Amino acid sequence: MEDIVRVGFISSMDKEKGMAQVYYPDRGSTTELLHLFAMRGEYCPFDVGNQVVVLHLSNDTSSGIILGRFWGDENIPPKVDYQNTLKQDIWTVLADKTYVIHCPEIRLEGTAGSMTLSELVNLRKRVEELERKVK
Repeated sequence: MEDIVRVGFISSMDKEKGMAQVYYPDRGSTTELLHLFAMRGEYCPFDVGNQVVVLHLSNDTSSGIILGRFWGDENIPPKVDYQNTLKQDIWTVLADKTYVIHCPEIRLEGTAGSMTLSELVNLRKRVEELERKVK
């Protein structure tokens, strides 16, 4: 029973199946592929080396659920109201009543069509250039 909840490190990730293997350094062993817990239906695969909490469903490491990462000395929580890190360079944050989406490209889609943030920024630059010419 003492091994039901364990802390380990992601050793491999199968993104297509939503499963990963976890390495336990204190045992020198690696689990079978385990399912990722889907809190609120979000899917965010881990990177190899991420420290995670695992809930085992038996007395061995062959079945269980990877609950996720946790805050601590190694992974200090951000000083913001809300943050969701999807990948190292893709995240959202709420701080000082401003919601920021950070990623290499953002696409807005709806029934009227779609447009990227780059297209919107370029459109603004063109409008500003035309306004300068008119003045």
